[in-house]
Amino acid sequence: MRDSHSDAQRLSRRDAKLLNTFRAAEMSQKPMQPLQTGKARTRYIATWQKLVCYFARVTSGQCLHEDLFCPTETQLDRFKAAEAVAKALVRSGGVTQKNEGDGIANGEGCEEGGDRGSRGDRKEEEEEEEEGEEEEEEGGADGEERERGGRGGAAGEEVGGGEEEEEEEEQKKLDRLDEEVMKFSLALIQQCLPGRAFNSPMVSFAAVLAWDVSAKSWMKVSNYTSYLSQLIYNSQLVVLQHCLDRVEAGEPADMSGCIVEMRDRWLLNNSLGPVGELHSFRLLGSSIVKNTVNQAQVRWCEGEDTLVYNAIHFAVSDLAKLVQAETEAALHILEQDLCFALPDVPTYPVSALVDN
Repeated sequence: MRDSHSDAQRLSRRDAKLLNTFRAAEMSQKPMQPLQTGKARTRYIATWQKLVCYFARVTSGQCLHEDLFCPTETQLDRFKAAEAVAKALVRSGGVTQKNEGDGIANGEGCEEGGDRGSRGDRKEEEEEEEEGEEEEEEGGADGEERERGGRGGAAGEEVGGGEEEEEEEEQKKLDRLDEEVMKFSLALIQQCLPGRAFNSPMVSFAAVLAWDVSAKSWMKVSNYTSYLSQLIYNSQLVVLQHCLDRVEAGEPADMSGCIVEMRDRWLLNNSLGPVGELHSFRLLGSSIVKNTVNQAQVRWCEGEDTLVYNAIHFAVSDLAKLVQAETEAALHILEQDLCFALPDVPTYPVSALVDN
């Protein structure tokens, strides 16, 4: 939500349950909850940002293959609109910096003019012969300085007013960008997939997320389902914001009805959109995690003669060498560190040590 502090945009517990329901037959008893930590919010936002970047790179045809998914005309139009507003916002930022530089330059020019005027006044005072004429000229100079000061103050007010107008204009562009990105995000969710599921940019992006770049292999299923949950949660937020905007505009009078309408069509696990496919992937991944046992960290291999722990291979034949080396190290510690190498240290035969 853009304004979480507005009373009009607070979500009731019932509406939160409706939004968090993914089965049409029953309402979930767990309401949708906000993310608890700033790190979690940053991680969820970053995933959606990656989705937008993925869409841009594929549709531009410069970095990735164009046939990874099939965007709709609405998605392309919404993305171009958001891109145009973003570029205009960047250009306006450059104009703002330029105007600030011009203002500084103008200020320096005024100060230099004042210095030149002061030097001219001092020169005139030295050339004056009569006190009366000097006083008149000094008074005239003071009047000119006050006049210049008044003009400078008026110019400062004009510059301040111009900066406020620029800030208001920039905020309007930011709001416009927010609206266009919201429309584009909604277009990603509202895509019917009666045939190939990977025609959706969201589903195609979810497949790309399964590749672990650092390990150069497919990601563990237990880690991959977290990304699917992030995409589903972000989709819920987009639908919620869309419903809030509609209610605020007075289109539907009932917030609950608006949520149910959007949820039943685009968020349920049996819906024909990309979120329904993500639900299927997450359910399959959860089943795999529950029914799969990870490989043991310590295991036998090579004819049960070698123990393996991560990258360490330990042969049974090396066990006697290890025990002998550790025994010698223990005796050295006993004699040198505990008995201080004293003579006649009592010894006890190990065979004589028994438990009574």
